[in-house]
Amino acid sequence: MGPKKKPQKGNQQGGPVKMTRKEKALAKKIERGKIKLQFTRHSASEMINDVNCIAERWREVARRMEQERLQKEVEAVAKAKEEARIAKETHDAWVKAEEDRLTAERKYFSAAAYNLLTILRSTLYFSLWTAYSHTCALRFTSEIFLSEDVIQWKRYLESSRLPHASNEAALNTFLDVMRETFDQELEPLMETLIDIFMVATGAEEICLTREQKGDAEGVAIYRSYMQRLYDLADWRLDQTTAYLLHRSHEYWRDKQQNIFCAKAQNWKLAFWINHPKNPRFRMLDLPEVDVAMNLPKQFALANVAIRLQHRMADPITKSKNSYMAIGGTFVIDVLGIPPPSKIVKNWTLDQVSSTLSSLIRIGYPIPVIGQATPAPGAVLPIGVVFFLPDYIIHLNANPEVGWWDEEEEIWQTDGVTDILYEADSRKVSIQTTKAKTLAVIHNRVRQFPYLSWNIRPISEQGAVMTLVTPLLTFTIEIGIGWCKLLAPVFSECTSFAAEEVPPKVMLKRFSKCGIHLLPSDDDAEHIKATVKDGELERFTCLDMAFAAPAFTIASSKWNISLDKDHCLVRLLEVPDPVAPPTLEKSKVVKTLNYTIKGSALAELSEKADSYSEVLLTEHHASLLLALKGNVLDESLQKVEKGNAAFTECVKDLAYALRLFSFGP
Repeated sequence: MGPKKKPQKGNQQGGPVKMTRKEKALAKKIERGKIKLQFTRHSASEMINDVNCIAERWREVARRMEQERLQKEVEAVAKAKEEARIAKETHDAWVKAEEDRLTAERKYFSAAAYNLLTILRSTLYFSLWTAYSHTCALRFTSEIFLSEDVIQWKRYLESSRLPHASNEAALNTFLDVMRETFDQELEPLMETLIDIFMVATGAEEICLTREQKGDAEGVAIYRSYMQRLYDLADWRLDQTTAYLLHRSHEYWRDKQQNIFCAKAQNWKLAFWINHPKNPRFRMLDLPEVDVAMNLPKQFALANVAIRLQHRMADPITKSKNSYMAIGGTFVIDVLGIPPPSKIVKNWTLDQVSSTLSSLIRIGYPIPVIGQATPAPGAVLPIGVVFFLPDYIIHLNANPEVGWWDEEEEIWQTDGVTDILYEADSRKVSIQTTKAKTLAVIHNRVRQFPYLSWNIRPISEQGAVMTLVTPLLTFTIEIGIGWCKLLAPVFSECTSFAAEEVPPKVMLKRFSKCGIHLLPSDDDAEHIKATVKDGELERFTCLDMAFAAPAFTIASSKWNISLDKDHCLVRLLEVPDPVAPPTLEKSKVVKTLNYTIKGSALAELSEKADSYSEVLLTEHHASLLLALKGNVLDESLQKVEKGNAAFTECVKDLAYALRLFSFGP
């Protein structure tokens, strides 16, 4: 027998091949782990070609997608432009419709108001007319031009990030929000202060407009807002000052910096913190804010800081004497320095005291423990050099500088000496023992009493006032609800002199520049003037203003010699405003005598040596009745057709100037 053959694997007839034990174990692992083995028939070159084809197809897809995206962007831009164009056209059409509506309303109410007033004044006695005028007619006519719709519309067109003072809700929100934080740097602080005083200026102009309308309640409300805004500015300034003084030790230790300055527009702020304690230090020069100080030796070793601020805002409180500030105020504050922080093992320790959130006001002379306060004559003065703002109109050769006495509420001049003024550079140098609120001051009654005045028509809706004062002669144009100064031309006021604004707003702007033409009853104590009865003067200004379209209205030299219950006005017909007759040469000048009974024509000569009056008519509640039959019918027709907003503006300007109490 031959040797035995080994059995072959699998079936010889094509049956399944038997797997070894290792192969079976591997098969189980593959199935258990779900491992998928893929085999390909392609060679390596074929695989590379397939990959390139796939990449090319993806690049083509990406190009098509990018083209679609760019096309969509172009379509979106075109759609946005079309929507913006449609929105602009819609907005412009709405603006035009609103302006047409307001213009139509003003024309309608102007005619209706005048007809109403004519009927009232021709049928009611003077006493009834006066009472009614305060409740209805006076406010109605004054709001023809300055209606709430017109004001709101102008405010919409002139949007601002700051709240308008007429919006009390926004104003109260502004006041509350501004007290929730404070500025830690001087530059943002200056911006904040300017914003606050811009809002305060808006509140002041609204207050003047309300005062012009005779709205005592509105005047009180907006004066309260002005005071709150001024207090807010002081609070923000004090908070930043306290923070800066607290960090001053760190600035001195790290940067050797003890002087900080900031300037914005005409507003200036500077700090000098005496960390060096140099016994020879005297001159503090701050060119960044155009200020210099010559300090007495007491400051050299004192633990004090000096805060200087030149703010372009005059005090709200009116001085009880005849002085007023111009060009803002220059404030010197001598403050205490809080104790420095201590660093212990990476911890910063601050001594908790009131100086972290408030200031220690030391004042000058600096008090010394154990020593009595020196006599006023023994106090060494502080030398101060500063510059007048460009908008100040300075009429005197040498300005006066005073300090504000908070207790007496007056401007004092004692303690301010050696005043020098350089007109070319507008530099002011003084010596003062008062580290307080300083200001360039002048006599606010120097333009009173007026020497003469007249209002001459230049059209049926315009006039020119000529006002002669002891110092200057003013020419003021009067339009439909606005006034502007024509002469004299002040180079200091070119930025706003040509603006057409309500009468009292115009006068207030020039008052801040040094031309004060806004007298009040208490100013009569300082000059020779007879304060007329308030109701009588207001009615006289209102009644005579209706003659402005057809008559020259002028002062009478005898008015100042009469008591408070009489006002005199002269009238001269002007048939042609282009060639008006003159008061001096005309023989047909009419004189109206106003009393509590009304107005009456009087025969009175301006050339006589003494006052002698003869009444030609009885007293009437309206000058239309007093003039009827004594002037041309054409003149009365012009008066009847006169623009109510124009005559109201004439009345407002005359009453703001107090022509009868402070004029001839």
